[in-house]
Amino acid sequence: MGYLFMKIYRSITFDMKTGAVIAEDSYEYSGPVAECKGKGGSSSTTTSTTTINAEPDKEYNARMAAVAEQQQNLSGKFFDWWQDVQAPVEAATAAAQLGLLPTLTAIEQAEANARLQLVPEQAGLTLEQTRAARGLLPLQTALERAETNARLQLVPEQAGLTLEQTRAARELLPLQTGVAREQAGLTLEQAQAARGLLPLQTDIAREGLESFKGIQSDFYKASRPLSAEVYAGRAVADTNKSLSAAQDTLSRNQARMGVSPNSGAAQAAQRDLALAGAAARAGAANTGRLAGENINYERLKNAVTFGGK
Repeated sequence: MGYLFMKIYRSITFDMKTGAVIAEDSYEYSGPVAECKGKGGSSSTTTSTTTINAEPDKEYNARMAAVAEQQQNLSGKFFDWWQDVQAPVEAATAAAQLGLLPTLTAIEQAEANARLQLVPEQAGLTLEQTRAARGLLPLQTALERAETNARLQLVPEQAGLTLEQTRAARELLPLQTGVAREQAGLTLEQAQAARGLLPLQTDIAREGLESFKGIQSDFYKASRPLSAEVYAGRAVADTNKSLSAAQDTLSRNQARMGVSPNSGAAQAAQRDLALAGAAARAGAANTGRLAGENINYERLKNAVTFGGK
């Protein structure tokens, strides 16, 4: 930590072209300042003392002055670019808009005058439409009156037709009653016949149910899952048959080539065959267990599906 005299700015306004300060809000400061100089600390606990240096940090001030000068140069370059490139574009855009202003004003005035000229014609058209509607009003009224009279003249005929329909329905009522009575008698005979067939249908259903129970019991017995070890044993037995055939083939080949069964080559081939046989038995047992579990699952699924039908 050092001790410095410096000027601290709260805010500052300067001319981008000349770099002159227009307004500033600052104050003078003198006192301790924390310095980040990259020195590592110690893990041990020590008692530190603060040394106050009354001399300003000239190197730090020089670096800050260089940074400020670079910022001032960049600000000047940006202002030059704005003055040479952006400012002419903005001025040309403003001039073009000002040049179009009279034309736009004239167009708006012409549109307003055209709308004002159309007002009398639109008012006259509305007046003519109103007069035409008023002229048609008596004709429409007469037409509605004629339709009303025609409907009134049809009322007696419609009432007479309704009366005739009522009389015809009354004459048909005895016939309909007789037909309904005959249908009721037929329904009663059918119910009696069905009641007579009920014991026979019950016996047939009972015989079918007993037969189905036997089939269902046989199916459940056939669907009973076997132990996975049974399938594994079957697979190992098949593998042993294959290994036995391979052993016989190896012995014949060695005898044909004149290799002694007690020789190192023969014993090495026997060991290789034994190792391969052990691996084949283990693989066959695992495959058999997995196949057995799948078969048991399918049997149980089929049994459940059969029982739910």
